Amino acid sequence: MAKSIGSRNANLLRLVEERALSKQVEGKKAEEQHEEQQETVLPYLPKDCTLCRPHNESFGFALNEVTGDYKVVHLFRDELGYVSCETLNLGTRKWREVNGPAFGVFGWFGYRPVSAIGALHWVPQINHSDCIVSMEVNSEKFQTISLPKSCTTHDGIVEMGGFLCFVAHDYQELNIDIWILKGLCNEAWTKYHRIMRSVIDMVPHFCLRISGDMVFRRDEDGSFYAYDFTHKVMTKIEREKGWFPPSSSCLPHVNSLVSWEKGQNVCD
Repeated sequence: MAKSIGSRNANLLRLVEERALSKQVEGKKAEEQHEEQQETVLPYLPKDCTLCRPHNESFGFALNEVTGDYKVVHLFRDELGYVSCETLNLGTRKWREVNGPAFGVFGWFGYRPVSAIGALHWVPQINHSDCIVSMEVNSEKFQTISLPKSCTTHDGIVEMGGFLCFVAHDYQELNIDIWILKGLCNEAWTKYHRIMRSVIDMVPHFCLRISGDMVFRRDEDGSFYAYDFTHKVMTKIEREKGWFPPSSSCLPHVNSLVSWEKGQNVCD
């Protein structure tokens, strides 16, 4: 009788152990499936992604005109002060590490990058920057491009008609000079236009795609103005009462039936 009870207890213990082991295997499989689902649903976050302090990182978005893919470019400063770079191809949904800009070029990341002439461009210093930092979207290589004059607080770069535009203030004559760069290879800045007798705190934001007007924001009160190159007139943009968008949220609208994911159409 005792032998029979011992045999039943041994069988019961074996069943408990097998069930516990089965649960461990099932739990591991469920965890692996969850990780796979996370990677499928959220492919845009690298596994070693870290959060940076404000103005210690910058994100840019651009079209690779060679392949037709869109890219997200992420610059960030590491603990040693080096600026690293990683890119996300929206077609493959994969991050890729690339060589960042030269050490010491970036002072801060407060200026939003501009996409033009096949590259993303940053003004790397908060004031008195003599160059811009550019990353060619297809090759993912960085270079510095000298500016025609030192960039000060109210100056900036914008895209205009597919070209890169540098807007510089002449504080003595109260004029705004607009320079154009048409390419990355052996191109020189050319002076395109001069806005005469303008307010000195006009910060350029973007150019309208159809009319070509350049939109400015006054640093003093945040009001917006549009400059008409044809009639050479600066006009204040009237807003609805109580509507006051942050300047960083304003972007030109572009109609398109092309999806961000290559080979798909929003009508499908």
